[in-house]
Amino acid sequence: MFLPKKIDRVELNDRFLQPQADISPLGVSINSKTLIKPNHIIWWNIQGGVGILDLKESKKYTLEDISADIWRLLMQGKSAEAVLLSLAGEYEISEKELLNDAEEFIDSLYRKNILVER
Repeated sequence: MFLPKKIDRVELNDRFLQPQADISPLGVSINSKTLIKPNHIIWWNIQGGVGILDLKESKKYTLEDISADIWRLLMQGKSAEAVLLSLAGEYEISEKELLNDAEEFIDSLYRKNILVER
């Protein structure tokens, strides 16, 4: 699939995007606030990972390996605990390291507004 390096800005509103209020919450939270994937973020599976496109900021991200697996599980509405249980046997990493990595990853998604508070 071809994606241009520069993505032209588009006017984003509920006329073109799913209304934010209709988006299902994820199974994770930050500061006791439930997170959602905002309507200006779209994603798809790619070979070996996940592609994410932020329509609001005109940015594209690629997730690979464990970050792609965490993302897919989050998009299924899995809780942090369910993510850990699902991935614990797949990667040679302690549960503590996996928890820390998952929390840091979710926090980075939040800081980039790829995940936002509901």
